[in-house]
Amino acid sequence: MTKSNFERDIFSKEIGDRIKGFIPSSTIKKLREDNQASKGQVMIGMEYRPDKISAYYYGSTDYDWVILAVNTTKGLQDLTLGKELVIPSINLITTLGVK
Repeated sequence: MTKSNFERDIFSKEIGDRIKGFIPSSTIKKLREDNQASKGQVMIGMEYRPDKISAYYYGSTDYDWVILAVNTTKGLQDLTLGKELVIPSINLITTLGVK
């Protein structure tokens, strides 16, 4: 998985607006350690599809990158049927300023 997979709109405090940028590893670590995260799993039809997993748990495909960043080491091939997932809270995602 390359860093370019985690290029997203992020909030820049310096300019007070959203800019394109890479998600820092410290942000991904915070998402992994979210104490308000819920548990989930890859269900039938969602295998290898972080967009479908995101749509199911968040109601939007916008957070497919969160599913990948938090739950995989090898990318899509890690998203197999029945795999246990950590689903970070939307509140933390919003607080961190990433979309």
